[in-house]
Amino acid sequence: MKILTGISRWTTGFKIGTQLLVAFSLLILLTAALGGYAILQISKVKSASDALNNHWMPAIGHTTTVRASLIDLRDLQVKHMNAADVGYMEEYEEKMKALTTLVEKHLVDYQALITDAQDKIEFDNVTKSWRTFLDVNQKVVSLGRAGKLDDAKDIGDGAGKSALDDGLLAVDKLTQHNFEGGDRDDAIAEQVYKNSKLGTLILLGLAIAIGALLALTITSGLLRQLGGEPVYASAITRRIAAGDLAVDVNLKSKDDSSLLFEIKSMRDNFAEIVTQVRSGSEGVATASAEIAQGNHDLSARTESQASALEQTAASMEELSSTVKQNADNARQANQLAMSASTVAVQGGEVVAQVVDTMKGINEASRKISDIISVIDGIAFQTNILALN
Repeated sequence: MKILTGISRWTTGFKIGTQLLVAFSLLILLTAALGGYAILQISKVKSASDALNNHWMPAIGHTTTVRASLIDLRDLQVKHMNAADVGYMEEYEEKMKALTTLVEKHLVDYQALITDAQDKIEFDNVTKSWRTFLDVNQKVVSLGRAGKLDDAKDIGDGAGKSALDDGLLAVDKLTQHNFEGGDRDDAIAEQVYKNSKLGTLILLGLAIAIGALLALTITSGLLRQLGGEPVYASAITRRIAAGDLAVDVNLKSKDDSSLLFEIKSMRDNFAEIVTQVRSGSEGVATASAEIAQGNHDLSARTESQASALEQTAASMEELSSTVKQNADNARQANQLAMSASTVAVQGGEVVAQVVDTMKGINEASRKISDIISVIDGIAFQTNILALN
């Protein structure tokens, strides 16, 4: 379990696509190895089966036919050497000819199947014994045709039987050789079957074990990354998206990095942000009320100041009118003084005093004019402020 957990944590660093690609690639390789191994072993079994089917069994068939033909030929040979009628002899000779042709054919067919040196040695012994039997049989037939039945019987019972025994022994050895070869290939096929079965089971078990390990590893890794079932994570996300920030997120113990953990952190952050926004909104509302009250007070003070400025402007207009009247009077006095200076040319002291007085009046007039200008400027500014 610890190994599985370690592998799962190690594979967590890879992307999901990479994990799946590696897992499926490994399973494909194992499947290909299993298939290749099975095909190789099946090929070996087929090779052994082909040897049994295409060599050993046909070879045994040929030797069995040759052996049976030799026995039949010997039986015909005995009948021929004991026959007194030529017609019977001809019948036996025809049968002998047919059997001889059959044996020759099987020997030729067998020769094409020879694959090893021992097989060739045994086949050569059979061929040699066959030729000897044919020679003896030909002598028996010739002697029988010549009417020398006693000589035919002597050769037949002696050399003929001996040739038959040698031929049958050679054929039996060749047959035994083929049985042994068949047994060897059968043993090979049996061993290949056992090896194939064991190897296939091992590879199959390995593939199943690795597949199960990869499945458990990837599944546990995904669940650990998600923190739970995808359906549960989707449902939690939908509720948060709908504005339910009080939804409970169930986490596994020691979970501090899964998707559900991040969703829970996002929910907590959203809740905190909403709380801060709500608190800020309340502060803004309070500040707005205070600003509105301040604006109201400022408006009242502005209206009061505007009324005072209007009164000041009216007073300044009256003062300006009075100053203008004084200036007019001063100008008239200046004109009268100048007239009096012309008339009273001879009154030096009086004139001098009048002149000094006029200078003072002129100086006062200038100052009054300056004051009037300043008052006009103040009145203008006051009117502007009153308008604003």
